Amino acid sequence: MLLFYIPTLGLKRRYLRSLIMMEAEEAAIATREEQRNILEGYLYKLRDLLESESQHPFVRYSQEPERRAIARQLKDVSSWFHTHADDSQTKDFVEKRSSLE
Repeated sequence: MLLFYIPTLGLKRRYLRSLIMMEAEEAAIATREEQRNILEGYLYKLRDLLESESQHPFVRYSQEPERRAIARQLKDVSSWFHTHADDSQTKDFVEKRSSLE
């Protein structure tokens, strides 16, 4: 004779809440990693723009003081990224990217 365990309704609800919480945590982790990758890509894109040749539209249509200001901000955010990215939250990545835009 086989015995089967049938969980109670309360236990099923607790399991469901646990699953919902795990899914929310996984979604938050995925969003954080996505924002981290977006910021990192943006840092590389800006660096490449600042180092591009004189015929590039960005260089032709921007002023030297503007490029210097962007380069300073890029340096600050890049330094922050390399020292704090592992411990930062999603909002930090979004704020840093917004500061560059």
